[in-house]
Amino acid sequence: MYDHQFVKNFRKVYGFQARKASKELGVHEVTIHKYLKKGDAPKPIKILLDIKARGYLPDTGGWKDCYIDSQTFELVTPWYTVSPGHLCFYPRYKWSADQNKRLYDNLKKETQSQQEFMQTLNDQLVKLVGDIARRTGTND
Repeated sequence: MYDHQFVKNFRKVYGFQARKASKELGVHEVTIHKYLKKGDAPKPIKILLDIKARGYLPDTGGWKDCYIDSQTFELVTPWYTVSPGHLCFYPRYKWSADQNKRLYDNLKKETQSQQEFMQTLNDQLVKLVGDIARRTGTND
């Protein structure tokens, strides 16, 4: 049975370089051409090609649909691409996001406290103006 994924992985890793593939996979170059012609190879070869095509990432869990691009060395996910530099700064980004959330939450609490204070002050002023109006007889 022709295995399209095997051929796709082979082309992704080696392109049309059968000589390079034969050296890395430990088989003769003629054997590589046979594998490609019938679209199948022994399971260890297929597993190794799958690992190399995915950029040495696991093929389970959250990593299942991800791979490392062999040309740009970027982590490619179904949603976005991450460069090594961005990946190195991820802890800093996360720390920064946590700090900004903490500052936002503190500001929100302060604003709520100020709004409650202003509402209380407003209620007291309205009551005071009402008392003065009643005592002076000007109920307008």
